[in-house]
Amino acid sequence: MTTVVKKKSSPKSSNWTFAFGIGIATLGLILALGSYHTDDPSLNSYSSAWKSPHNVLGYLGSWTADIFFQVFGWGAWLWPTLLFVALTRWLLGRPRKEIVLGSRWWAALGLMLSASSLFFDLINISVPQESYPIQGLWGFALSAACKPLFGTVGSYLVVAVFLWTFCMIWWESLPAHIVDAFSRALGTVFSKFQKI
Repeated sequence: MTTVVKKKSSPKSSNWTFAFGIGIATLGLILALGSYHTDDPSLNSYSSAWKSPHNVLGYLGSWTADIFFQVFGWGAWLWPTLLFVALTRWLLGRPRKEIVLGSRWWAALGLMLSASSLFFDLINISVPQESYPIQGLWGFALSAACKPLFGTVGSYLVVAVFLWTFCMIWWESLPAHIVDAFSRALGTVFSKFQKI
């Protein structure tokens, strides 16, 4: 009788495998978003003769880029950017026992996507009709909720709150450094006025 011995994978090796997968996904998103073309086949366009997509990742890249740009607009670029930063922070940090993308990362991504999508809707940049909306569907939804409740100025304040909360989650000490620098600048200004 033979016994099969299964080797347990260590959490450390599974974190490295996950990090490698995130690196590949980040590269794939950069290639898909960077080679997006409005004439490529997508899930929201129909043609009887499917032509070859311009996207370097083919149909999968074309569909992925279209979904990301339709939902998040220009904020779609935040996905590969924050994935790259999270992966770099994980690789440079010691020790590497924690997972690469924890719940703090997802909260930070959601806040940054919300802030950028709402901001792009508020600045109201016109784009060609055949292109995707710069604020994406998420920006339309946030704007439809924020503008009636808070007005335009209040919506800009909502963007500022989203960004501040993002900073508090992503860089724990950044808001404290900002407040410290602001208070030192005010102290310098007040001391100069007292001399006059």
